[in-house]
Amino acid sequence: MGILRDILLALLAPFSNRAKGSVGERAVIRALERSPYKAIWNLMLVDENGHSHQIDAVALGPGGVFAIEVKNYSGKIVGSPSYREWVQYLPGTENRFFSPLLQNGSHCRLLEKKIGRRVYSLVVFAKDNAPTGMYNVIDLSSLRNYLASFRPTELELTDDEIEELIERISSYHHSEITNRDHVKDIRQTGKKLRNGICPRCGTPMVRREGRYGPYWKCPKTECGYHITEAKMKVR
Repeated sequence: MGILRDILLALLAPFSNRAKGSVGERAVIRALERSPYKAIWNLMLVDENGHSHQIDAVALGPGGVFAIEVKNYSGKIVGSPSYREWVQYLPGTENRFFSPLLQNGSHCRLLEKKIGRRVYSLVVFAKDNAPTGMYNVIDLSSLRNYLASFRPTELELTDDEIEELIERISSYHHSEITNRDHVKDIRQTGKKLRNGICPRCGTPMVRREGRYGPYWKCPKTECGYHITEAKMKVR
């Protein structure tokens, strides 16, 4: 179920992850307001296949462009770059959720295609319980220092470049797509994948063995969609 399960819980639970997420996002807003970075919030993008992608925040400053995924989970969080599912440990229970690094990585790649420059991935845990050992997964309390000390792989952005990028990125925002529409799109994609149907063109996919394990591929050459079996299972 992965990300689909998280979103459904966010919509249905009385004290939902969605509501908690908004609390976390407000805390990140306050932190960024006290930094030299400017931000675009709840950016809704559409990829070349017509699928929607929601980015919690895009921060722009001297160090570059950051796509920020905000998590407001309580308890102990265990995860790593190699895990497709991370775990939230609470007293007497544990909950699994799709890796925010993988989730945010797809957001970064999409935004990079649109603006033609590097977009850095950053996952922020609003309750200061981020799993350790990952340079781009941090506590909220570390956010301002992280951005201030970040050294980009490209030249630092000037104020004029930041304003130009804000205008460009904002122009890609699809305000007509609601959160409900976004959830519906994710549910439809997940359903197609579970049934072995290509979410891009609707053709039945075929299973292949690859160097890094089994994967599923659309047989239409002009489509070219493919997904690893491991990733397919957590959808």
